[in-house]
Amino acid sequence: MDLDGNTRIHDNIVDLGAYEYGGEVAAQEATMAAALVFPNPASDAIFVKMNDRAPFKSRLVNSQGQTVKSGHSDMISVFKMDVSDLPVGLYLIYLEIDSQIFTEKIIINGS
Repeated sequence: MDLDGNTRIHDNIVDLGAYEYGGEVAAQEATMAAALVFPNPASDAIFVKMNDRAPFKSRLVNSQGQTVKSGHSDMISVFKMDVSDLPVGLYLIYLEIDSQIFTEKIIINGS
């Protein structure tokens, strides 16, 4: 049964659903609204724009899990990360804001 008391088994298949995770995802999305990462895809640079000028740390990780760039910002509204030297591919940017870590997928498409 789910949180609302509904059965989660239909035709002998368990419906895992995503309802139980709604609060956690919604909280992350709401907090990430305070930080905008752009452009995506990127070729030369990634910008992180903070709406409330909170200090944060950033880490860009490649598909092998290696940190390829990192940085931090103290109370500025826009942070620039140069990605012009990175190969084309899918990356994750990790932002640590107020002791919480958030991730966003970034595509580097070269110049």
